[in-house]
Amino acid sequence: MAALDKNFMPALGITYETRGTAFMELRDWERAKSDLDKAIRANPNYLMSYLSRGKVELATGNFDPAIADFSKIIEVSGDVGQPETRIWRGLAWMKKNELQKSLADFSEAIALKPDYADAYFSRGMVRERLAQRTYAVLDYRTALGFVPNHRQSRAALRRLGIEPSP
Repeated sequence: MAALDKNFMPALGITYETRGTAFMELRDWERAKSDLDKAIRANPNYLMSYLSRGKVELATGNFDPAIADFSKIIEVSGDVGQPETRIWRGLAWMKKNELQKSLADFSEAIALKPDYADAYFSRGMVRERLAQRTYAVLDYRTALGFVPNHRQSRAALRRLGIEPSP
């Protein structure tokens, strides 16, 4: 029976993770977190569960646990999945008003994936908050260079009084 449990646990973890992400879509944060906690207990090596739980923690204002989950992925994943995870962790740092740490994560996401429009947009938001307007505009424009219809970058430029190029 113990061998069966040992072999079954990874699949059970993935099942809980799948249901947890479904609860996330419904914005049922409590049930999502409960399932994602179970997913991690059943299969602690399945990093998607940490990413999903970190997103739930971020959405519910629990920034330190979110940062811990995102950091776990960054520590063990190598470069795989890091650009997206660094965006999420950068957003958590930004919510905590740890702008330099946020800036570092967004810059690292760009270093790992130089055409990542969302990373440029996110870094632009931090630079705007740091009163680095020129650099913020450059980041928003770079995002638009990779994704011409990047809605958030267009809106940010308009908010700054700059008409985005067509």
